[in-house]
Amino acid sequence: MPLNINRGVYCKKVKPVPAMMYRLLLVYEKIRIRTNIAGNLWVYIDNYQPQNNLLLLLYAMKFTIEKYHLKSLSFLDLLLPSEKNGIKTEMVRKEFLRGEYIFKEDTFSRGIYIVRKGKIKIFQTGEAGKQSIVYFYRKGDFFGHRPILANETHPVSAVAIDNVVVSFISKELFLKLLQKSDNLARELLNNLSKEFSVWVNKMTVFTQFNLKKRVALTLLILHNVYQRSVSSGKVVISIGREDFASYVGTAKETLVRMLRHFKDDGIIVANGTNITIINMKGLLRLIG
Repeated sequence: MPLNINRGVYCKKVKPVPAMMYRLLLVYEKIRIRTNIAGNLWVYIDNYQPQNNLLLLLYAMKFTIEKYHLKSLSFLDLLLPSEKNGIKTEMVRKEFLRGEYIFKEDTFSRGIYIVRKGKIKIFQTGEAGKQSIVYFYRKGDFFGHRPILANETHPVSAVAIDNVVVSFISKELFLKLLQKSDNLARELLNNLSKEFSVWVNKMTVFTQFNLKKRVALTLLILHNVYQRSVSSGKVVISIGREDFASYVGTAKETLVRMLRHFKDDGIIVANGTNITIINMKGLLRLIG
């Protein structure tokens, strides 16, 4: 990824423009974006210093987020137009209130769920009923298909973090589609492979990172999860401290103390259960 000097500033030409990178570029004050006639994007960094390469930092974050949290994949986009039209008439709308179970661990899957509104936590229950959250689903994601494909029970439970609306596709309809659609089978296999990599990556770093780095990475993941639910540039992470601590793998009291340090350092602002990242650059440095 070479950088070329142009009139005293460093610049980088990117084609096409990654959506994540474009959004992140807007976070930084001293970055200007220009598009030439050919449609190429030029990024100009004022007062560039080699030891603080923001472009490399931005690409690193894009890589990190996708490594630890999958990019949303639309189930309907995996189907041909004829298949899509047929399934839309058979999908069932279901609503779940905050805290309500969508399914429980060790039960057989009745079908797959496409998230239309809200967020869902996926977790295993340990001793004394303690939850260990392993993933968050958001609008556009689908889940519930893995136990069907493996002919096993759910290894996790799913609970609505806030009020949730899903489109439900029965197990019978899903298997019928799978038999007919080669593209669906191929894309599901590809998605399962990526999900496995994400879960392995998270398990690996969360056993190697110290608490401060784990909290920083979790904030980046949650920022990615919650940014789809806002139309403006401000992303508010609204999550209970118990759930936050469960995902990080620490006690609630320990998490609260660490978040207070992040707040004192000017990295986040917090109001109740709401958290907003105000210094993305500083947060990235904690992980680096």
